Amino acid sequence: MKDMIPLKLFGTLDVLLPLVQTAITAVLPAFLEKELKDEEVRRMIVAAADDVLLAKHSYIGLVFQEKTRRRIIRKILEIMVDDILLGED
Repeated sequence: MKDMIPLKLFGTLDVLLPLVQTAITAVLPAFLEKELKDEEVRRMIVAAADDVLLAKHSYIGLVFQEKTRRRIIRKILEIMVDDILLGED
């Protein structure tokens, strides 16, 4: 039960997800020449997107711990890169 997401958090996620997508979109062009499947490159993208997210919306750092933010960013990144850019399932 510890892994269950509280219902009130879904409203927060509804606000967070577009902000994360915007942050990834802002940093992704700097990494397009790199191997996007490489785990180290993905960690760099996640860190850069997290920095952009916090720079524009510092309150997110108060709501979500770094580990949680980066896990969310990583999941959105996987959807954006694997499914959309690379066309993989």
